Amino acid sequence: MKKDVRHPRTTGTIILVLILGMWGTIAGPGWNPDPYLNQIVPVTADTTIGSNAITTPPRTYAVEEEIVDIELDDGQTIQATLRTPGGVDHPVPGVIFMHGTGTHMHTAFRQHATTLASAGIATLVGDKPLDSYSVTARNYMDLADAYENQWDWFIEQPGIDAFSVGVYGESEGAFIAPIVAANEPNVGFVILVSGPVLPIRQQGALAADTYLRKLGVPEQILQAIPRLIGGELPGGFDYIDFDVSPYQQQIHQPVLIMYGTGDFSMPVIQGADLIISDLAENGNTNYTLRYYEDADHGLRITNDEGDLVLSTDAGRDLSRWINGLPATANAYPQIAGDQPVQNFTAEKPGSPRWYASGTAAIVILIAGLALTVIGFLGGLIGQIRIKKKPLLALKGIGWPLVTAGLTVVAAWAVFIWYILQVAELALSYQTDAFIVRGGWLLSQSVAILAAGMVIRLLHAWWRARPLKGIAHAVTVTAIIGLATLLAALAYWNVYPSLLTALT
Repeated sequence: MKKDVRHPRTTGTIILVLILGMWGTIAGPGWNPDPYLNQIVPVTADTTIGSNAITTPPRTYAVEEEIVDIELDDGQTIQATLRTPGGVDHPVPGVIFMHGTGTHMHTAFRQHATTLASAGIATLVGDKPLDSYSVTARNYMDLADAYENQWDWFIEQPGIDAFSVGVYGESEGAFIAPIVAANEPNVGFVILVSGPVLPIRQQGALAADTYLRKLGVPEQILQAIPRLIGGELPGGFDYIDFDVSPYQQQIHQPVLIMYGTGDFSMPVIQGADLIISDLAENGNTNYTLRYYEDADHGLRITNDEGDLVLSTDAGRDLSRWINGLPATANAYPQIAGDQPVQNFTAEKPGSPRWYASGTAAIVILIAGLALTVIGFLGGLIGQIRIKKKPLLALKGIGWPLVTAGLTVVAAWAVFIWYILQVAELALSYQTDAFIVRGGWLLSQSVAILAAGMVIRLLHAWWRARPLKGIAHAVTVTAIIGLATLLAALAYWNVYPSLLTALT
């Protein structure tokens, strides 16, 4: 009598899950950032700008506002909001605001610009020219040229002290401000607010790590950081490796560096350290560093009404530092404010291997999905009967093809849903243990179920052998597609790994 040699599906599922878990551990770069040990300790918690300079505080003057047109050298005409202090009979200093990632219109920076104008400082907020700026491509040099055109226009305006017009770069704008200051020696001063300083790839890795740790995600999710942003990104994104240090090393003007300790996206200590060391390359010791307690990326805090408003201390210090120059350029204390915290180094993540980087990763994923869909459709066709004969003779493989395809795609859908939920929580500074832990458990459970359905399909295929013709081709095609999707899912560490448990 012939012995039954069918493999138990449960054993096969366990073996496949362990293989996928091991693959996920070794398939890509790991993530274990070094602690950042060079901590900054402010001299005092009081951020007030020192020196004996007598300056006018915010709300001293009425603010006059108008929208103007500025023609750039490339022929474009942009709109800008010009704010000036009313009733002043002498030339006043000026500030040109440079947008970060989230803004591009002349209507931005209203609170900041109005506060400075009410203290006797003219401000200019122009539109960001978007022909040099998109999600996938950003030319910082062209943007710097556009802001230099605004500077040229600004210093020619009546009532402006042409030798006291500086630049204010917030977030990504802090990449552009040093370029302008390096190219135009007559720029009066530089203000760097919430500056990434390091290339965006490194800053982004630190931001993701900080957000995710605060959220309490499983360790497997942290390992996705270098796999997501460490390699080539399809469509461009060359700007994420832009290095601003060569331009910071050319700055000879006084520099005001400002961070909020409620901003978890920036290297608030490492960035400041690098700015100061870059300035020293040019012999420049005229810097002032301030940290504002609980202030966000735009130096805003939540007031008693629950609204985000510019920190009163930040507005006071900005205006005093500008109005007090040159006396305030390096006035004591140079470093003051709330104690900043940066636990880990913003470092360049490891690079994924070719199959998980850039266009290759997308092509592999699309190919796997396409082959899986072919198998799914083949399974459905196999259920259609004409004159009691199946349209495609799959010999009992039809439903296993359908269920395997559905569960593998469902595993991907649940995983993507989980990642989006985690991202939404992290970016909104919220926590939800049910989603963070429960969602991860759900994602792993569906992924294991998908592996089980693939084993079921393999088992059915073994029993139905030999298949011939189209039925054989459809089944093999589906198995290749399913294996590709499972391997791609395992790459993101969805499956439990013995290697991780042992370490």
